[in-house]
Amino acid sequence: MQKLLFILFFAVVGFLTVNAQSKTVVSGSVSDEKGELLIGVSIRQKGAIVGTISDLDGKFSLTVDAKASIVVSYVGYATQELKVSGEKQSLFIVLKEDLQLLDEVVVVGFGTQKRRDIVGAISSVSAKDLAATGQTNVLQALQGSVPGLRIDNPASPAGEPDVRIRGLNTLTSTNASPLYIVDGVPFYDMRAIDPNDIQSIEVLKDASAAAIYGSQAANGVLLITTKRGSGGKPTVSASFSYSLQNPITEPDLMDGKNYLAFKAEALRYKTPSDWDAVKDDPDALARRVLTNSEYNQWAAEIEIDPYEMMLHRNAPITETSVSIGGGEKAKYYIGANYLDNQGLVQSTFFNRFSIRANIDLDVNEYIRISNYANIFKYKSRDLTGGNNGLSAMYRLSPYSIMNEENGEYKLFPMPDDALYGNPLSDAYDVEKSKSRFGVNNLSILHVNIPWIKGLSAEGKYQFEIRQQKDGSLAFTNTPQGATGAVAERQYQDWNKWYAEGLLAYNRDFGKHNVDITAMSSAEYRDYESSDLLATGIPLSAYLWYQPETATNPLQTTTGYNSRTLVGLMFRANYNYAGKYYATFTVRRDGFSSFSVKSKWATFPSAALAWRINEES
Repeated sequence: MQKLLFILFFAVVGFLTVNAQSKTVVSGSVSDEKGELLIGVSIRQKGAIVGTISDLDGKFSLTVDAKASIVVSYVGYATQELKVSGEKQSLFIVLKEDLQLLDEVVVVGFGTQKRRDIVGAISSVSAKDLAATGQTNVLQALQGSVPGLRIDNPASPAGEPDVRIRGLNTLTSTNASPLYIVDGVPFYDMRAIDPNDIQSIEVLKDASAAAIYGSQAANGVLLITTKRGSGGKPTVSASFSYSLQNPITEPDLMDGKNYLAFKAEALRYKTPSDWDAVKDDPDALARRVLTNSEYNQWAAEIEIDPYEMMLHRNAPITETSVSIGGGEKAKYYIGANYLDNQGLVQSTFFNRFSIRANIDLDVNEYIRISNYANIFKYKSRDLTGGNNGLSAMYRLSPYSIMNEENGEYKLFPMPDDALYGNPLSDAYDVEKSKSRFGVNNLSILHVNIPWIKGLSAEGKYQFEIRQQKDGSLAFTNTPQGATGAVAERQYQDWNKWYAEGLLAYNRDFGKHNVDITAMSSAEYRDYESSDLLATGIPLSAYLWYQPETATNPLQTTTGYNSRTLVGLMFRANYNYAGKYYATFTVRRDGFSSFSVKSKWATFPSAALAWRINEES
């Protein structure tokens, strides 16, 4: 028995020691081989979303798991992987120029270039880099991997992250997100894309790089290239993953003792005479600064943690992916994915099923026909937000009353202050469902003109159909349904087509290289919606499917909107001997959403570069 206790004692001590050292701080600086400090170098923990970038002095500091590895990457330099050891570590990292990387071909929009020949600010993320993060959302997988790219996670798994490239560049638009280009055409719902289907992502960050996309590129551009058939015999790939989520950082909310002290300090500052009268009597002080319901909870020594009540610890994520690729003259890639993400907040979730089929057929040495199709469906649930939902979790008193005596959720947890509703009621007494279905198909014809060396032509046509169905039912014990249960049903339809014609000329004349691209495009989008609101739904009704049972008149709203965008673009790239570079771009857009007096706008850009290291 004593031996067993001895073993258990050291097992517990060892467990506590490991947990006490589970995090470590890594700091230092990053420079090139010449000792020049580098700004904006990405430093992140391998296999995690934890990351940072070096500051204006080339310095960084990052908290990571003990015994983890950090990945240090910067455009044009070889990526380094360093093992972390010790509780606190200071590093001086020297990055070496990656000559092989400089010869890598990068998608730049309406074409490709070698990385060494790029003049604008472009960063790339490969499929390998995306897979290393383990993320199921394309945008979240980019966190910490691209200098100048900031991504803020949403509160629920159904939300789309906020993305900023070098800050906010739009003054009045409600949409500050960058433009997303998938396989060369605009795409508007990143939640529909499976990260396993992505070959690479390029981020266009400055005006020189993004100007080719005109009015839509004010906040930068993300170019996403999906996987193609690798050629040869069929290759099958399958994966299954199961992971658990927990918050990395948690809010430090006041407990009862700190809340009472905070209220007392406010009284001392606002009414010193009242403070003097009760400061030495804890009961009198509590009566003075707390509401009646709060005082009763305080006297009964009952306090709550709303955050802990709403948190779903060890929230599971399950993902299954299968793909097959191969072919000779007809290369193909077919992938299917199912994702089930149970959110960190109670009763939130996101599940998605998607199929992608990419086919490239080389008809002969001059003609290639491609077709890329994607079908997806996802369903989600999130909370209301605002004073009746998720944000109330942070504002409720630790002396709130969450349940009635009969066990039902209380309408207002602070009865003397009916400003904030009960987030638990929003989580469990409001039925919600959001579902989206979409079909996207892109057809491409590429022709190399045989009688003019270096000249090629390409035509694209894409259509996209998306449907959204949302439903909600708020019962009578919720703030939304306090005067009668409320059911709402929304239908939304999006339709889009995109057509593009492109001519490209690329040829070397001795030490001179000329790369010219001319493009014209047209895009049409329309949106139609209908909304049905029914108040006074009986409890016997089936969710939102029986609005005719409402005691009050039905409220209906419909909407329609359409937009047309026509674009013309010309780009000329020139370089001499791989030393001196010049790029000139001009784009002209005609957009139906521009002002009546100015339906057209021009977006020019120019850039020069000198590879000084190529000088003898």
